[in-house]
Amino acid sequence: MDRECALATGATSGIGWATTYSLAVRGAVVGLLGQRRKKAEELPALLRETKGKGIPLHLLRGVIGLVRTMALEFGPQRVRSNVICPGMVETPMSDEAVASYPEAERAFYRSNLPLGRFGKPHEVAKAVLHLSSADASHSNGMVYSIDGGTTAGYFFAN
Repeated sequence: MDRECALATGATSGIGWATTYSLAVRGAVVGLLGQRRKKAEELPALLRETKGKGIPLHLLRGVIGLVRTMALEFGPQRVRSNVICPGMVETPMSDEAVASYPEAERAFYRSNLPLGRFGKPHEVAKAVLHLSSADASHSNGMVYSIDGGTTAGYFFAN
């Protein structure tokens, strides 16, 4: 099968939506994982307008283990499976959460990000597009952190 297929977690808003939309525009079949069932049920119709297809799925546990298992099981058939773990990204959900933090805590998080800012949904979506392209044809079973350098240890070094 030469058709691109993807499983997008958090597909009902923010990064997941940006990723799902970007993949669908490219013609991929996209499985949707998210907590807002009603929103997930709306996405297939919206995606069909871009000639993509959406398949709502409702689970969100063990994604890293699932991806690694899939890499081992389906790698011989040239099916690649990778997972992206984003750090703090500016979405309505994260904006709401951060707004509830005391000002000192918000300042602490922002000052300890090596790139000095939160990510944008389209930045994560572009990473997904890269990983699902032929340019990343040897990436399989990997966990990619898109977090502005937080997991590089900077956050804990200060």
